[in-house]
Amino acid sequence: MKRLIASAVLLSAIFVPTLFVDMSSTALADGTLTVDKPDPNRKHVAGKTYFIQWTPGNAGATVKIELLKAGKRTKWVTKKTANDGEYIWTIPKSVKKNSTYKIKITSTKNSSIYDQSYDSFTIYSASNWWKESYDDAVSLGIEDDGSGTWGDFVVHGNAPHKRYAVDVVNKKDGHPVRKGKQSVRFKLHTGDCGGADCDPENGSSRSEILFDADNSTGDDMWYAWSIYHKNYKFLNGGVSPLHGQFKPSVGTAKDPFANNGAFYILVNPSPGGMKLQVSEGEGDRPEVWISASQLSNKWHDILVHAKWSTGKNGLFQVWVDGKQKLVRKGRNMYANRSPKWFRFGMYRPQIYRATNKPIQIVYYDELVRGSSCEDVSQFMTCPGGGSLKVTSPNGKEKWKTKKKYTIKWKKGKAGTYVKIQLLKKDKLYKTIAAKTKNDGKHAWRVPSTLVKSAAYKVKITSTKNKKLIDSSNNHFTITK
Repeated sequence: MKRLIASAVLLSAIFVPTLFVDMSSTALADGTLTVDKPDPNRKHVAGKTYFIQWTPGNAGATVKIELLKAGKRTKWVTKKTANDGEYIWTIPKSVKKNSTYKIKITSTKNSSIYDQSYDSFTIYSASNWWKESYDDAVSLGIEDDGSGTWGDFVVHGNAPHKRYAVDVVNKKDGHPVRKGKQSVRFKLHTGDCGGADCDPENGSSRSEILFDADNSTGDDMWYAWSIYHKNYKFLNGGVSPLHGQFKPSVGTAKDPFANNGAFYILVNPSPGGMKLQVSEGEGDRPEVWISASQLSNKWHDILVHAKWSTGKNGLFQVWVDGKQKLVRKGRNMYANRSPKWFRFGMYRPQIYRATNKPIQIVYYDELVRGSSCEDVSQFMTCPGGGSLKVTSPNGKEKWKTKKKYTIKWKKGKAGTYVKIQLLKKDKLYKTIAAKTKNDGKHAWRVPSTLVKSAAYKVKITSTKNKKLIDSSNNHFTITK
């Protein structure tokens, strides 16, 4: 399920980047087409995948996209794509390090309607990007299912400069993936550290990614992600690794590291398992999200609902694998404090206290943020309602060409109309209905032109909210 609507991380004691800089020039010719992303404040990496975004204006149905280098085209991104304001771009590994890249987008119907990035952006080489300074906001883009409204993945400034420390990895290479073809892997060895974490008074180790979107008092938000610990081994010496942080984005004179008011997701050996720690006096919560015996070598799906507030109406709820684990009511934001960022990965504070220092590996996938449960929930039914969900065909069915069948789904909160598409090998193959009533059923006569295959799926998308989407859980077969 792809959610491809991005918004406007570097969060550390030593660096916070400038945000929301105007990305594009005014239209260079007739029309209102304007380029919005890539962001010039982010350093991009060849071989990784990013959002290209623009305001469509009156450029017509389709546009073409070019990569410019020092003002001249160096590669075609695409010679024709829908003028829908967004394109998912994997930068070719052959692209070399340079700081003079721009994106140019042109109407295919009228070449006088075009725009290009207002400022140049940098691309690092695929072969050694991890050797570059992370203080310059190095973005690893997105994994194949996107990052929802959380924006790009940005490497923390204190991550170690090691190839294995953090990366977007592929299922075909043997890595675990919750859904799709990619996930994000973090790995730490003994002695790994970077930046201020290497200072003797810190003695810490981390490999984390941050998101370039925050939340403030009054925001009512839903968050979801899946996590996989590979052969997890607990650390001794009272060291509890953090695997997620909702944390104020800017420190103060009394709290330079912005710890007060933070919500930490940690793994504690006593009692063993994943739980929440709330700073500024509350400490570890008693609720165990994932027990020690269940941590390793399986995916766990986490859903969080937060009403961020400085008052009694604040709320922080957690579900894991479809079961509610935590309800915390009351203040969860602090007056005169900056908005909360989210980090994920692995942070081992004061690891020098541990006498055992095993290699630790953790994977994340399907990270998404939204304003409702239906926006983010893929693997559980939302409280008080249901998500859009394909129920037939949902795997192992055998349908024949020229025969009539009924496509069925749970309507959820997808609105009045949906779009129905046929996938083959998980790629768009044919549109079954561009717009049909969201009534939970659609009669379809299988066209005689379809080729025999056991790799089909049906995909259904809300026409009012493209983030509400689902497809068959498994492939079904079409025969003659």
